[in-house]
Amino acid sequence: MREKSYGVVPVFKIGDTHLFLVVKGQLSQSWSFPKGHANEGESEMETAQRELEEEKGGYEEKKFV
Repeated sequence: MREKSYGVVPVFKIGDTHLFLVVKGQLSQSWSFPKGHANEGESEMETAQRELEEEKGGYEEKKFV
């Protein structure tokens, strides 16, 4: 069975214009909406939100020792 991934379709409205955020894959070079696999204990919604933050550059993973 394949592992599930979760994502989001970000839409921004500026005036009468709708903009969609898409990302280009490093290996595949294809365009897609932000998505990814869940971290342990992370809900579907948390995964989608984290993936969006990562792609727009606002996510910082913190590791505790």
